[in-house]
Amino acid sequence: MSLLSLRVLWFEALCRDAERIHDFYAQVCSCALMYWPPAGCAQYQIFSGGAVPTEALSLVLSDAPAELRASTHWRGDPATPDVDPKRHQRPPTDSVVLANFAVGALAMCACGGGAATPAFPAPAPAPVVAPALPVAITPALPPVKPPAPRAAVRRAWAALDTGALSVPIFAATLRRPVVSDRPGDKFGGDDADSLLFALVKVNVPGYAVRRQGETPRPPTTRVSRFWYKPDSTKDMYLRDVAGTDATNFARAVTDALTATQSRSLLIFVHGYNVSFEDAAVRAAQIAADTDLDGAVVIFDWPSAGAMSSYVRDQQAARNAGFYLARFLRDFPASVDADRLLLVAHSMGSEVVSRAVSILGDSVPPITQAVFAAPDVDARFFRREVLPRLVPKAKRITVYASNEDEALRASRVLNGVWRLGLGGDSLVVLKDMDTIDATRVRGDFLGHTLFINGSVLADLHELLANDRAPGDRRLLGIRKDSLTFWRFRSESR
Repeated sequence: MSLLSLRVLWFEALCRDAERIHDFYAQVCSCALMYWPPAGCAQYQIFSGGAVPTEALSLVLSDAPAELRASTHWRGDPATPDVDPKRHQRPPTDSVVLANFAVGALAMCACGGGAATPAFPAPAPAPVVAPALPVAITPALPPVKPPAPRAAVRRAWAALDTGALSVPIFAATLRRPVVSDRPGDKFGGDDADSLLFALVKVNVPGYAVRRQGETPRPPTTRVSRFWYKPDSTKDMYLRDVAGTDATNFARAVTDALTATQSRSLLIFVHGYNVSFEDAAVRAAQIAADTDLDGAVVIFDWPSAGAMSSYVRDQQAARNAGFYLARFLRDFPASVDADRLLLVAHSMGSEVVSRAVSILGDSVPPITQAVFAAPDVDARFFRREVLPRLVPKAKRITVYASNEDEALRASRVLNGVWRLGLGGDSLVVLKDMDTIDATRVRGDFLGHTLFINGSVLADLHELLANDRAPGDRRLLGIRKDSLTFWRFRSESR
C-alpha cells in the first residue's frame, strides 16, 4: 500500500465526516493538477479509483495562470487538455514522495493539524444580512413580594361598650428588671444600659365605668404594699408581664399585626415622671380611645417616676436616643409593618429627637410622626430634627399649648424655648403641622393632652385615616405666611 493511501486512511479515522474528506481531497488533488499535472493525475486516480474527469481538468485549467496554460505541459484545446505521456514520464521517486508530502500537509492544515492556511480557493463571501432592528431591553424587575397576611376587617373595640378588655402591649425597655410578684413592678427605674423585651397585658375597663381619656387606677384600699387586689371591671392595671427575647418579641408583634387590616405599628415613647406601669397603661388607653387598628409597642426609657428627678430623667432620655435609633432602624422592617406611627409625649420627644439626629439619612419611612406637648429645645428640633424627618415622614404634627405649666417650668429650668409651648411664640415651621391646643383642657398642669376628647378624636383622624388638618375639625390661622391650626371648641 502506498504512502498516500495510508495517509488517506489515517485522515478518515480522525475525521468523522467521510464525505467532507472526499470533497476536500478532491480539491487538494485539483490544486496539485495545476502545479504538477502528472503527479496530480496520479494522486486523483489513487484517491478516486478512476481516471481524472474532464470536468476537473477543465476547472483546473480555467483557473491556471497564463504561463502554465501556454507551457508545453498542455497540448491541444485548453478546454480539453491532453497530457502527453512521453513528455510527462513518472517523475523520480523522491519527487513523488515530495508531492505526496505536500498534498498531505495541505490536508492536515485543513483538518486542524497545522497553522498554515489551506492552499485552495477562498470560500465565497458570506451573504450580506441586513442589520436587525434594535431590541428594547426591559430591565429586570425585582421579585414581587407576596402581600403580608392581614385581617379582612379593622380591629374592633366594641367589647369596651359592654365590659373590660385585656389589651396586649409590647414593651421594649431600658429598665433593669426587678424581682416582684406584682406585674407592674417587674421593671424599676434603674438603667439597664441594654434593650430588654416583655409581653404585657393591660386591663382596660369598659366605657360604662370610665370616659374616654381616663385611666382609673386601683385605690390604696385595693393595692398597697401589703395587698394587691385590683378590680378588673373598674381599674386599669397590668394583668401580666412576661419577659422574652428579641426573636420571640418580633414574632409576637408580627402575629398581632396579622390580626389587623392596616398592619399599623404604633411606637409610643412616654415622657418624664413615668413608671413602667404608667407607660403601658397610657399606651393601652391611647390605642383603645383612638380605635387603633394595629399593634402597640412602648419604647420605655428609664424615667425615675418622680417629680423631683427632672434633670436625671432628661439625661436618661438623651442617652436612650441611641437605643431608639437602633430600634427604629431595624424593628419595623423586621415585622413587615405597612404603617409606622411614632407618637412621643413630653420628654419622650427628647428621646425621639436624639434618635433622629443619630440616624440621619437612615430614618425609616414614617406614616405619622406626632409630638404631643414636646419638651425639647425648639432650636435643636428646627435645625437637626425636622430636616431629617421631612423626607421620611408623610406628616409631622406638633400639639402645643400656652397653658402647659410643666413646659413653662422646663423653659425656666433649661433657659430655652420648648417646642410644645404656645402663645405668641408658638413654633410654626414649614412642612410641619402645628396645632394650638390651648383651648382644650388636659390634666391639672395642662400637660397631658391625651385625656381630652377633642384631642383623641383629632388623633384618631390623624392615625387611622391620615387626614390633613384642613380635613379635620380644626381652624386654620395665618402666621408669617404660614398656617397653624387651632381647636374650634372645648370638648371633654
